Amino acid sequence: MSLKKILASISIGIACISPGSVLAEDKGMYLSTGWGLGKIGDMNMGTNSGTFIGVLRHEAGLEYDVGLGYDFGERYRVDLTFGQTGQNYENSSTPAGYVDTIISTLSLNGYLDFPTDSNLTPFVGLGIGSSEVEVSGGTASGAAFSAILGSAYAVSEKIDLEAKITYRKFSEMDFNWVKVTGADNTSGLLGIRVRL
Repeated sequence: MSLKKILASISIGIACISPGSVLAEDKGMYLSTGWGLGKIGDMNMGTNSGTFIGVLRHEAGLEYDVGLGYDFGERYRVDLTFGQTGQNYENSSTPAGYVDTIISTLSLNGYLDFPTDSNLTPFVGLGIGSSEVEVSGGTASGAAFSAILGSAYAVSEKIDLEAKITYRKFSEMDFNWVKVTGADNTSGLLGIRVRL
């Protein structure tokens, strides 16, 4: 199923489960995007028979995400995000224009906002989804679990500036004869949220 179809299905589903009284200006659909840096933690590599091969380490690299969500008002939001990060191995001699590891993640997230008397609204969130990891030796996919900490600043009735830190943990991934365990990614993104 294409990303466009997934986003459309989620938005319809969110609209269907939202309360019928959702009419206030601070409730409704929104689009978001964020850009910044991600850092993959140590990736432990071993064979299918259990033999330890070594640890793969990365340098920080660019990361972005885009999302479609629904704000229920006051404190609760949900969204579906697609994010991607590209990072090189430490001490890599990778040619220009080529990235050693690319992680693409589709995640369904729930948030708890903490309204204040100012335009600043801190928030926390949890997410679950699926990640595809591409390395020079192949491609594998697995579950992804996210913890999110951030804050939004309202610059108008429709637009918020947003800063967030996301810690994402991946399940075991199988690259043919190599298994990767203990992989995670930490990112810091700055972006914008636009209410529709």
